[in-house]
Amino acid sequence: MAIETAQIMLIGFILGLIAHFLKPDENRMNLLFSILIGIIGALLGKFTGVVMGIYHPEETAAYFGAIAGAAIMLAILSFINTGSITHQR
Repeated sequence: MAIETAQIMLIGFILGLIAHFLKPDENRMNLLFSILIGIIGALLGKFTGVVMGIYHPEETAAYFGAIAGAAIMLAILSFINTGSITHQR
């Protein structure tokens, strides 16, 4: 359980880094905040899938849930910060 949680947090960490560096000029979030949101999203994504009965915690699908959760959290936060997904000026 602890190793799986650490792996999920690593996924969130990596996605937070990627999200931060994909839009460095337009991103108002600092690096640490992007990483934290990625980790929280990954944990929530995995937890939500397990609670809904979509997969069991030890299944590989849980990692896909974590990736989806982190991506959704980072996209929502980007949308809130910029007012749009594409951020047209």
